[in-house]
Amino acid sequence: MDTDDTPRRSAAPAAGRDHTTEQPVLRECAWCGAEIHLTPRARHQIYCSRSCRQRAYELRTAQERRDADAAAGRARSAEDGPVREVVERHTVRVHTRTRSAPVRSPKPAAPAGAGVDLRARAVQAHLEAVAAAVADGRIRSHDHDRVWRGMRALMNALDSAHPGGLDALTGRR
Repeated sequence: MDTDDTPRRSAAPAAGRDHTTEQPVLRECAWCGAEIHLTPRARHQIYCSRSCRQRAYELRTAQERRDADAAAGRARSAEDGPVREVVERHTVRVHTRTRSAPVRSPKPAAPAGAGVDLRARAVQAHLEAVAAAVADGRIRSHDHDRVWRGMRALMNALDSAHPGGLDALTGRR
């Protein structure tokens, strides 16, 4: 038989004595400072979330690694001060100069149909020859569309070039 002589505490306070218990109800997160409302099951909670606990762990282990490396002589200690850097700076300046040279205008190209006589009598004779060729059947019916487009272009040019347009040419008012 084992006997345990350690005094047992009873759940109820002894008669004539006051019994006070203190339990934290609210705590600040050790990482971000947010309020944590403690529940009876989580009285030991010191971080508000898993991400705060992870950040604190990363900081703690990084400090431990830095201290171990500083003790071994592989890293600077935090008391050594800031790291000084030597910066080499290169400046490139670009100067742009604009020079203007006289632009030589190209010689005007020969007008379309440079070998064709464009005097009014020659044009009239050519158009009458085309009319005779259409009437004789020398210009086939599948080419009539091309002839018509050329005539329409000529009529539009005459309408816009002549004072009063085609109406003045035909004598209409």
